Amino acid sequence: MSSKQISTGYTVALNNASDPGPSINNSKQVLPELVDTDELDEKQNIDDRHRDEDVMIATHKATLRNPNIGEDTKAHIRQVLSEHGVNIDS
Repeated sequence: MSSKQISTGYTVALNNASDPGPSINNSKQVLPELVDTDELDEKQNIDDRHRDEDVMIATHKATLRNPNIGEDTKAHIRQVLSEHGVNIDS
């Protein structure tokens, strides 16, 4: 979740007349702490990139075990994994 989404949620809580007092008080306290949203967004982007790379590596590893995949494709996958620092035994 991006910092913009987080701050929007707190802003909505502040403006919701039916919201209970503790929720409004919490929003008033937390919103000023979200002033530096660029830092939060950058952390989220880094987390997303790491997760995306982990998924890519796992997918490539699974593809290597698929008996329906040709040897040329498997050789390419091994090369890609090697470029990402993953050693696969042939």
